[in-house]
This record gives sequence, structure tokens and C-alpha cells, in this order.
Amino acid sequence: MKKIRVCVLFGGKSEEHDVSVNSAASVVSNLDPLKYDVLPVAISREGRWLPPGKSLRYLADGAKKEFTLSISKRDEAVDLQRSLVVFESVTSPIDVVFPVLHGPYGEDGTLQGFLELVGVPFVGSDTLASALAMDKLMAKKIFIVEKIPTPPYWFFRRGDTRESAKVSIPCVVKPMNSGSSVGIAIVKKRSEFLSALRTALQADRKGEALVEKFISGREITVPVLGEEVLPVVEIRPKKKGAWFNYEVKYNSDLVDEIVPAPLSFSVTKRAQELALRAHHALKCRHISRTDMIIEEKTGKPYVLEVNTMPGMTSASLLPKAAKAAGISFPDLLDRLIQMALQTRN
Repeated sequence: MKKIRVCVLFGGKSEEHDVSVNSAASVVSNLDPLKYDVLPVAISREGRWLPPGKSLRYLADGAKKEFTLSISKRDEAVDLQRSLVVFESVTSPIDVVFPVLHGPYGEDGTLQGFLELVGVPFVGSDTLASALAMDKLMAKKIFIVEKIPTPPYWFFRRGDTRESAKVSIPCVVKPMNSGSSVGIAIVKKRSEFLSALRTALQADRKGEALVEKFISGREITVPVLGEEVLPVVEIRPKKKGAWFNYEVKYNSDLVDEIVPAPLSFSVTKRAQELALRAHHALKCRHISRTDMIIEEKTGKPYVLEVNTMPGMTSASLLPKAAKAAGISFPDLLDRLIQMALQTRN
């Protein structure tokens, strides 16, 4: 049987470059070599696309792992950045692209639009859904229209802080278009707000920030695979008063990730229902992961945001939830690739 040729795209210009490299290393390691011919393609921090041979070395260096994929000399010579027909490879066409990029320029519709223009099937949400989910303001507006509970918010642009006095404290300050909690701060004192806002505005490439009312409670996340809602994961930072920031997310010594989350049946079902509703409201496909907070006083889940390409290491939240549902990591990858191939028809 002919192997499926999978191009694994990774790296990128966002702050989540290193996360993407680790995700790609896990994906490449877990794709069955009897089923797939894997072609890794790295995008450098500067946005330069590297040919497959160099990409493989880039991946090995970044993930500190060894790979034994066979990359031909002819592929090594391809300059992927110069042609829109990059996916008509020198040796054989690409069947599907697995874009394991997170954050701006990878998860925000930019790359998805390029792939749609080229006409190659790819894993994950399309251009529209990716852009809507990454833009926190647009996602908020859709949640509100769809009556999906989400914390009250305020919107700011760089240079315009006139509405600052209207913000209730405590609050959460976020760059408008970013992931992995980059640039996010929980503000508990009015005197700290403007500094946190300036940091968030500076971290956003468009100079925009979203401020949410802080809701005290338990942090959970709910993945969706196709139309299947996976088990709820609870995220518990080990340090008292800590929250799921960038440092905690990528250091297993600082956090407990419990799956399935020890919640009541009713709260679990409500959280799963909201995750699927949010997935549909933003028109996501194949995969998503919806982050929520369960309010301490009421037990009510609030949707915070939706990730259209969550972390894909074997230790990441979505693969952990899949494992709890009886789906191994290689099987998870198989399912995603088959979903992508079906979009060609």
C-alpha cells in the first residue's frame, strides 16, 4: 500500500516557537513509518522556510532528539519559501500537511490561508475559524451572541487607556492575539493595572489587549476531536496562588494535570457541552481545546478561549485527554490525518 506523504510544518515567528518544535518532534516520532512518508519543514524565528534536510537537523537540535527519516538530496535543494507550488515536491506530491504551529502566523489563519490557496489538505481549522479563535475580541463577541457564558471584558488599543477607570479589579490582562499565556497578567491592585496593560499591548503585534473580569475558581480545559468531546482536564498549579502561566504550562514539576477532572457529573457534562458549542460557534474542525474556569462560589463554568492547534507533545493536555478516552497518541495522529484527507473530497 502506498504511504501517505505528510508534511509536518513547525517552528514559526511567534513566541511559541520552542513549543512548536517540541510538538513537531512528538508528532514526527509517533507517525507510523509503515503508513507515512514524513517530510519535516521548519519555519525559522525570522520566518524563513527551511528545506527538509535542514529542517530535520533543526528539529533534532531544538528537541534534543535523534530522527532517522530519509530525506533525499533533491529535497534538500528545494527552496520552499520561493514558490507557491512548494507542496508539489520534487520527489512526490504532499498528500496532507500537519501544521504544528502555535500562536501568531501559525494558528491565526495566516498559514491556513496559504495552505488553502495552494490547495493542499491540512490538519486543523480553516482560515476563518483559526482567525476567529485567535482574535480574543471576536471570539468573545461570538460567545456572547451564542449565549456561551464568558467573563465580562474591556478592550484596549495602544495609546488609548481612557476607559481604564471602568475596569473592575481584580482582572486578567491579555494581549489580543497570542497563546501559551504570553504577556498575560492577573491584576489584583488598581495601581498595577496600567503597567500590566502596557505589557500586554506591547506583546501584541497589533497593539491590542483584552481585559477580563477575574473569576476565582478551578481551571479546566476540554478538548474536542472531530465531533467527540474528550475527558475534562483539571489544571492545578502546585504553588499556592499560582496560575497556569507560560512557566507553569511547560514545567511538569509546577503543575498537576488531572484527567478525568474530579468534577460532579453535572459540571462535567456542562463543561463538555460548552466546549462543543464553542467549537461549533467558531466553526472549528478536526481539533480544538477550550479553556474554562469553574467559578468557586457557583460552580458555573465560564469559557475563556479556544485553541485550534493545542500542544501536541505526548505530555500535552489534549493527548492526555485522548489517552484517558482510550486513544493512543499514534491513533490520535491517524484520526487527524484522515479527517484532513477527507476535506479534499
